[in-house]
Amino acid sequence: MREIAILGSVALGAFLVGAVVLGVRREWREWRWAVALVVLGVVAGVLGRAGAGWHAVGNALVVGLALRNITCTHGAPRWLTAAGLATWLFVVLLAHRLFH
Repeated sequence: MREIAILGSVALGAFLVGAVVLGVRREWREWRWAVALVVLGVVAGVLGRAGAGWHAVGNALVVGLALRNITCTHGAPRWLTAAGLATWLFVVLLAHRLFH
C-alpha cells in the first residue's frame, strides 16, 4: 500500500516538473495541458477511494492526456511526462495485483 502512494507521488512529481519546465519556457498552451494532467492525476487518485469504476475512468483520462502531452511537447517535458506515465501505469498494475 505504501509503495502505491510513493510511486503515485513520483508520477505526479514528474508531471508537475514537466509543467514547470513548460512554464519557464513560456509555452502557455502546453503548460495548461500539463497542469490539467497534474490536476487530473490527483483527481484520479481521489476517485480510487470512491470505487473501481470511477478509478478506471480517471486512469483512462490520465493515460489519454499524458499521451497527448507526450505527442505535443518536446525535450524535457516530453521525457518527464513519459517517465510519469510509465510510473503511473506501473502503479495501476501494482494496485490491481494487490487489490484483486
